[in-house]
Amino acid sequence: ILWAKGKDDRQLEFLMKFYYVKASEEKFRHNGKVKSDITYCPRYKVVLAESEAQNLQYLTAEIKHRLGESYFKNHAYTQGLEYLMSAYSIYRNYKPSDFPHLWDFIFEYGAKYYYFNDFRSAKDIFLTAYKLMPDSMRQFRISNINTIGLCYANLDAGDSALYYYNVAINYANASTNALWAGIIKGNQAAVFLSRGDYKHAVPLLEQNVASSRGRDYGDCAQSLASLAKFYSN
Repeated sequence: ILWAKGKDDRQLEFLMKFYYVKASEEKFRHNGKVKSDITYCPRYKVVLAESEAQNLQYLTAEIKHRLGESYFKNHAYTQGLEYLMSAYSIYRNYKPSDFPHLWDFIFEYGAKYYYFNDFRSAKDIFLTAYKLMPDSMRQFRISNINTIGLCYANLDAGDSALYYYNVAINYANASTNALWAGIIKGNQAAVFLSRGDYKHAVPLLEQNVASSRGRDYGDCAQSLASLAKFYSN
């Protein structure tokens, strides 16, 4: 920070201040084993005010997004959404080359709508992020792609859900991620079960149990319950 001041680089100075607060919050979170601490929000606001005064739009968008995330993680949902929406209104028109966090931020923003079961809004936002996501990153963001499928499933659009589940499972298989492949098969099975298509659902449930047993107990238990119901009839 002092070095940036000495160089009279205002943008770098405020960027360093922001990352100092961000790093402090993350250190607190990891050490304390909690998601966040709302006491860091006023510190973000100080840097935000300086950034806005200097009309540093890229930095302002990033600080607002981080501030919104911090409020949201502390269950201050209204304040969190206000900052997240304000940030989105700034960065939504940026290019990924100018704003490297773009697609990641959009996914995080869409997740808030998903949290409140607004699956249609979440789906639209997720699709925007998905289109911006570099191909090289998709194998590392299987969860995001799977969640697009979940949005469609919750909107009773089974065919679209299966399409994105298939995309996600292809990436899971390519990266030999057996756990995620199993989870997605369970989601695929849920679509077939909703149609009464046990011929396709049961093998997927059995594969889900085999891959999830001992690693994802909730997912495994759900599939076991569905199988038990099927075999008891």
